[in-house]
Amino acid sequence: MTKLPNRLGFGHSLKDACQYAVQTVGKVVVGLIALDGFKRINDTFGHTAGDQVLQLAAARLQSAGGSRMTVARMGGDEFALLIPEIEQVAEAIVGDVQRQFEQPFVIHSQEVFLRWSIGLSVFPDHAQDQETLLNQADTAMYHAKRAGGGHAFYQRTYDHTSTSDVAIISALHHALSRQEMQVFYQPVVHAENHMVTAHEALLRWARPSGIGERSSCTTRGGSGG
Repeated sequence: MTKLPNRLGFGHSLKDACQYAVQTVGKVVVGLIALDGFKRINDTFGHTAGDQVLQLAAARLQSAGGSRMTVARMGGDEFALLIPEIEQVAEAIVGDVQRQFEQPFVIHSQEVFLRWSIGLSVFPDHAQDQETLLNQADTAMYHAKRAGGGHAFYQRTYDHTSTSDVAIISALHHALSRQEMQVFYQPVVHAENHMVTAHEALLRWARPSGIGERSSCTTRGGSGG
């Protein structure tokens, strides 16, 4: 559909680029880019419109990198970038990508803006095998997502964050059966007339490592029980 190489083709290109980098004592930058909010386009305008956006996104990525960068589609709304250069060149290309995606996509005469997130990993600085490089780029991409979009180069501290997230999700599955979730209610009082205008419900997770407030919701109403 996008006429870009797929995951398998990208793997072959990455292997060749890494081998060339070893021979020339060079570097290779691997990037994974996701279109944040793409699912909303499919849900709102349909999959045909979503396919058109993917085609336009592919064209914009190719335009941003030119001959300096290989672009592939990994699946869904995720693309891969291969930049056989140093980080400074990768930064410049990422800047070009940003400018490309600052422009709206036009769907059924309506402008739609998509946020993007790019994670980058460097061979041989961060890893020396393809799978690890891609995993690290993926970890950096999700770090960029959590930061609100943009790009991020892989850092070892991201691994700790990812591991912590997995541990928290795992522990949450057992929290109810272990009776670790606690609900607390507190009144919301009007500053002028001192009347109770609502009650706030706080859900707290009493973990062995301590109690952490996870979420809250406020219900409007009088002071009745």
